[in-house]
Amino acid sequence: MVLIVVSAVLLVAVLAILGFVLRARRRRGRPPCDCQVAISVDGPSQIGVRECARPAHSVITGHLATEVLSGDGIEERHVTALLRAECTGGGTAEIASVAWSVRQTDADHLTITAAARILIHCESEGETETTATGQFVVTLVVHPCCGPDITDAFLATVNTTFDRLIADRPLSPTLFMTANGFRMICRPLAPGTFTPGGCPSSKECADTVTIVGRCVDCYVPDNLLFGAVAGWLDLPLAELEIMGWGAKLAKTLGEVVPGHVISEQLWNEGHALGRRARENRRQGRQYHLDRATLERALRVAQSRDDCGTCDQPAKTPFFIDFGQEPWR
Repeated sequence: MVLIVVSAVLLVAVLAILGFVLRARRRRGRPPCDCQVAISVDGPSQIGVRECARPAHSVITGHLATEVLSGDGIEERHVTALLRAECTGGGTAEIASVAWSVRQTDADHLTITAAARILIHCESEGETETTATGQFVVTLVVHPCCGPDITDAFLATVNTTFDRLIADRPLSPTLFMTANGFRMICRPLAPGTFTPGGCPSSKECADTVTIVGRCVDCYVPDNLLFGAVAGWLDLPLAELEIMGWGAKLAKTLGEVVPGHVISEQLWNEGHALGRRARENRRQGRQYHLDRATLERALRVAQSRDDCGTCDQPAKTPFFIDFGQEPWR
């Protein structure tokens, strides 16, 4: 029995010694733990930016730099830091954190810098830390901007018009619409107006406005207003159609264009909106138009995707604001 125990102890000792020797040989044959690291930055070669967000090619602001990195408001772009590591001795490396910065090198280019904190793991030496920096150049592609934001002004125009019609209701809806229909306009700028770096910023985007977060042609809110006034006055829809189509066809010498169909949908939406507002007022409920109602009514209109929305509110006085104009 004693012989068996002694043999077992000797076997364990021999195996332990053998394991130690093998590990020592492996350590002598393995190169030391070391990692050579570098950072590269990957992202889009071009980023679109609204011209009105960068007036006259001014220096990129901190806010816009944040937008470039996060993609918020600039065409959903993103930039990433990539680690390149060559390790020996069983080491590994990983990025712990990245600090980003953006510098505008000229009117059309940004240099994006990633300063990375890198952790290196070695079995024999534990964890160490190092840093690496990478850069990436992005070309700015400037997109023209839509006309100014008239959301609040248009709501005021419609609601002021309703209030004026309460105070001085026309004797004849037909005569009122005939005399004033062509003047039912809410436009901040004269036709064709644009300013480089402004809202609108190009000839192509002239005669557009930003409303409820979308860029549309100026005729869009105008047609909605036309229908809303007719609905408030309880003008029959068939009569509204005759007036609307007569005015449209007169401008195009009898030719029907796609915009006419959108216009019809808009004045029909406006007609329903105006009638609901009048009924709400009759029943003692809130009758003024709000932003949510306006947004729903304008869904039939197409957005101008070639013109980026403008955050700047329209300046007063407007070129034409029916709510403030003298009526016939």
